[in-house]
Amino acid sequence: MANRTRSIGWIRVFFVILMFVSVGAAADPTGTISGAVTDPSGVVIPGAAVTVKHTSTGLTRSATTDAQGAFLFPLMPVGSYSLAVEAQGFRRFEQTEHISH
Repeated sequence: MANRTRSIGWIRVFFVILMFVSVGAAADPTGTISGAVTDPSGVVIPGAAVTVKHTSTGLTRSATTDAQGAFLFPLMPVGSYSLAVEAQGFRRFEQTEHISH
């Protein structure tokens, strides 16, 4: 049987920007990058490797999707990020997004 590579048709990625301010002084703005990985039919993909990279600083974080296909990157500095997802039996998915306050 031939191996077929399927596409991770789309990835629902939600960018939530949270401003953290300390009393008397403003802290660096950070946000949370979270989302869920699904195939084109909407079926969640658990165990997918998700990597985000800040395009200016090179800061990189990795996570694995949970049983519901969800991932979470808290306390990420504001800026542009490339996001990559890899899962067995699927083609690699990449996109770039900008999160701001």
